[in-house]
Amino acid sequence: MIEGVSPRVGRIIEQVVAKRTMLRAYGGELRTLVVGSSYGEHGFDPAHYPGAFNLCFRLQDLKHSCALYETIAPSCPALQTVVVFHAIGSGSNFAEHIPEENLICAVVNEAFGLGIRYRVAAVRALLGRLEGRLTDLSADLGGRRGFMPHLLDGRDLGDVPDAIRAGQHVVLSKRHDGDLSLLRLLLLARSRGHRVVVVTPPARSGYVEAVGTASRRIFRDLSRLLFRDPHGCPVQWVNCFDSGEFDDSDFLDCDHLKPGGPGTRRLSVRIRDAAG
Repeated sequence: MIEGVSPRVGRIIEQVVAKRTMLRAYGGELRTLVVGSSYGEHGFDPAHYPGAFNLCFRLQDLKHSCALYETIAPSCPALQTVVVFHAIGSGSNFAEHIPEENLICAVVNEAFGLGIRYRVAAVRALLGRLEGRLTDLSADLGGRRGFMPHLLDGRDLGDVPDAIRAGQHVVLSKRHDGDLSLLRLLLLARSRGHRVVVVTPPARSGYVEAVGTASRRIFRDLSRLLFRDPHGCPVQWVNCFDSGEFDDSDFLDCDHLKPGGPGTRRLSVRIRDAAG
């Protein structure tokens, strides 16, 4: 698709551009924009929520989620609601600091014209190579309104034990630059008259157990941000983390739902109902 980039980056470009192509075709009808990381990429199926579009990408932190909403919303006149996935590790805008995986940051940034600046040299370098080269591209990889489960079923998420993954995410949750991005999104939504639904996704029982009492602090901090700060934006919080509504069989690994499975359907309906 783009000369001079590795096959891996080429695949990332194709998938990001495919979502952008669907969004451009659907933008005038879009009433709910769903942003977030791989939790939303796997866990939200717009087939169960008329008018919604899944714009979640792997490694999309709250800085990129906010920038996507800020950039895209003005071209979607029917938009009423933005749905934001906020998981245990979302307190940190960590995406650009994950070696190799972070290249998706540059692709999403250039494809959607987000204007984000980076500190990591490899991300800056790729962003420079891509400048102006993605504008006229289009791609069709199948799927519906940004949801492409057929591309996710075979994805290697890494066989990381629940306790290790949970420990990594709890450490990330102690940083709050991501929550500053969420606050910015709330303020933007207030100025635009949009509702916000924040989704804490479910996880497998072993992961929930490993997070343990740390979830109290994480959810207390998030609740204060959503409901006590004077952002004045209508907010609903769908907290499915340890709700008991999901079985371990619903998960692809310790914290990602099987795309297109019954857990994804259940979560998508919960989000639809919360948005009203």
